[in-house]
Parts: sequence; C-alpha cells; structure tokens
Amino acid sequence: MRARLGTIAVLAALAFGVVNGAWAFELRFSNLPKTENVTFARANSEIIFEVFGQLPVVLIGAANIQAEAVNGPTVIALPVTDVDMAETPTGVTQYFSIDASELCDTPGTSYVLTTQVITNNVLASSTRLVTCTTNPAGCTGPPVCQQFGDQQPDCSYAPVVPVPAYAFCTGPLILVDRTHDNFHQITPESSQNPGRYWGFAKLLFTDGYEVQDSTTPIGQLGTSGARVFVIANPRNALTAAEVTQLVSWVEGGGRLFLIFDHPPFAPVSNLLQAMGLDLSTLSSASQHTFFRSDATLSGTSPVTNATGGSTIIDEVETFTGTAFEPFGSQPPTAGPFDPVLIFPPGVTAFNGDDLSGDWQGLAFTLGDGRVYINGEAGGLTAQTPFGMHFTPQNEQYLLNVVHWLDSLLAP
Repeated sequence: MRARLGTIAVLAALAFGVVNGAWAFELRFSNLPKTENVTFARANSEIIFEVFGQLPVVLIGAANIQAEAVNGPTVIALPVTDVDMAETPTGVTQYFSIDASELCDTPGTSYVLTTQVITNNVLASSTRLVTCTTNPAGCTGPPVCQQFGDQQPDCSYAPVVPVPAYAFCTGPLILVDRTHDNFHQITPESSQNPGRYWGFAKLLFTDGYEVQDSTTPIGQLGTSGARVFVIANPRNALTAAEVTQLVSWVEGGGRLFLIFDHPPFAPVSNLLQAMGLDLSTLSSASQHTFFRSDATLSGTSPVTNATGGSTIIDEVETFTGTAFEPFGSQPPTAGPFDPVLIFPPGVTAFNGDDLSGDWQGLAFTLGDGRVYINGEAGGLTAQTPFGMHFTPQNEQYLLNVVHWLDSLLAP
C-alpha cells in the first residue's frame, strides 16, 4: 500500500488539514518524479508544501503553483515562500509555504493543483486533484513531520488507501496515549520523543480517522469522544486505579489497542493480568514473519479475513518485540481469546525462552467493548530504517485491526 516512487508512480493519496478552520483537502496525485515525494500539512491558513529529493529542489516561481477549478474557469495563483530546509542522511527537504486562504470556501469544490520543481537539474511537474470536504472542527491531519534521531519517522512515507473507510477526517477519533512517558507518540518533538508513531497516524488519517496524541487521563476517557484508545510502549506503568478505570471503560463499549515491545518498554503486566494474560518472556522475541500458510497467522480471524479481496492478509512481519500468553482467569465479561499471531514450535527469545505457541497478536471482546493486543510496535509505523512500509501487508494488518476495533468487521 505504500506509494512506490518511479518515473510514473501509482495513484497515491495524501490528506491534510483544515483551511480557515472550516474545510479540509483530500488529495490525489500522480506522475510523481522519481526523486521527489510531496506531503502537505496545516499551518493556520497556510499549507506547508514539502519537497524531498537527493539534491536541493528549486521551485519555479509562484505563478507555477496554480489551483484550477475542475467545474469552472477560476484559476488561482497560490503565493509561495521558501520557509525552511532540512538535511537528512538520505537527502534534503525543502519546505514551501502556500497561502491557501482562497481555496475551499464551498464544500465539494474541486481544483487541479499543479506544481513544478527542478530536482537534479531536471524540470519535473506533478498534478494533484484537490477536493474540499466537510471536516470536524479541530481535525488538522497529521502533525508536520520532523526528524530528530534514533528511530525517527520516515517523512517520505506516503501511504495509499484505495478505498478509505471514511472521507478525510470524518471517521471516529483515535487517541494515542502520552500520559505514561510512552516511547511511541505521534508528534515529532525531540530526540526523546521523535514522533515514532507519526507513520501510524498518517496511515489512519489516510483511511479517514482523526488521530491525536492524548493527555486525557484514563478516568476521563468516557467523556473524551474517543472510539479507540491506543497505549503504545508506556515507559511508566499504569496505576491500579487506571487499570480498573480502563477495563471499566472497555466493558462499557470502549476500544483498547494495546501495543508493547520487549523490555524495558513494556511495564504492562498489571494491565495484562487484569485481562487474563501476561508476558511469556522477559527478553526480546526474534524477528518473525507470520504466515497464513503455516497457521502462524490465523486463517479464521476477522482481522485477517476482513471483508475479502485486497483486505485479506496472508502474512505479517514483526521486528522483534515480545510474546504473551494466558495467565490466571479472564474477567467474567470477556469473550474467547482469538489469537491472530502465533509463534510456531522451535521459536525462542534472545535469552533462550521457548515461545512455541505463545502469541504476538490477539483479539477479544470485553463486555460491550473490544481489545486488540500487539506484542511489537515497529511493524505498525513507518520509521527509518524499518517499519510497515517495508513489508508486503503490515499496513493492511493495521487497518484491519482498527476496522475490527471500530466494529467495521464482525466480532
């Protein structure tokens, strides 16, 4: 599902946020030059236009950035200013600010947005269809991508969802916890928190969801409006009170997506035990690919079978992580466990622990809510130098999990 760059790229989709606080763009672009990738993000009434190449790129004048109405004669020249440049190990990114205040005064209006750049001393042009759509107040699309260091987001990541679950920013709210010093957060801020789940959010925004970093206390989830609450690699454990509040929220209809890795990024035992589970190793699991063909990837789960066609997945790759297993008893309101990723016989952790039959992906209902647990985080985002965009089907796996949590797929 990742946009594969080439002389003529496959049709790609890219969404960005509110213009003048009222409308949002949903972008489609094609004919992307091989050395160029383009993303957009919101900055007040401006669009930040990012061009990434192996050499600095040069924009050919503001007159060549035009928005032409599809169903009318209007042509708007968009003023452009070179605002920033950032060098990375793989190239140079230049940022251009486009004044978009004249666009999208009316929902349903479409424009053809044309840009021209020089990259590697070659003139390149790309065209995007821009459709103005209604947008919930406050939904701004993914934050501007920045790179700070270790396990940084891949800012060139441009996911494609051929048939999004929702129009841009009209889907349910997904909150990603950051109240427990989480190793994986959305917003790139610093080397401590470089936005490792920016790619996670980017894919889900492309599917129509609204995704936000969250400082909402667990006890206030009931009034947060969140459909799905994501906890990814908390470095601080949940308190006993938070565990009780979270289980109660899920039983009342909430949806929990719990993601954790190998120690020391997995102080989640108290939460797992409250749901009848626990870690099966205190070491890292080996990197592994789970296949439907050998039954290590469930062939019966709605997460893997989804709605048929291109949503069916046959393999999922994880980048180490950890494993878990049943422990004690489930809450009385819990449904049967549905293991999705199952380690085969003979697989061991780095310390020699036998992981045969242990789980790395699991779905189950809890009261009126749903829980999905994934014992690895890197395979659900786009980082450098690894992530879901380097695998055949991890992007669809993430979408299927969220669709199941969102009740778009059967229990």
